Amino acid sequence: MDGRAPTDTHNLQVHGEENGRLDLLQELAHPDKAPRDLLPASNEKVPRQSGKFEDWCRETGREELLGEWDDPDRGPGQVSRGSKVGRCRLTLFNPS
Repeated sequence: MDGRAPTDTHNLQVHGEENGRLDLLQELAHPDKAPRDLLPASNEKVPRQSGKFEDWCRETGREELLGEWDDPDRGPGQVSRGSKVGRCRLTLFNPS
């Protein structure tokens, strides 16, 4: 940590509310801290519960990706689209 600490007027909760990022506040899954206990810009790794990958698959008609999910530790609703934590089975096919 860089020595800075959140205050009543400078924390992630205030930042999210003032900048229309309520979605970010709802996705936080820190085991010990609430958004008001975090800074909006720091090097601290903050876990998120997003379900974005699963939502993206459904919204874009790519539901077949959900059937290929092959990560025993996390479901597709627990990772963000574009993250490097999920695994899918590689399905090879012959296009002819």
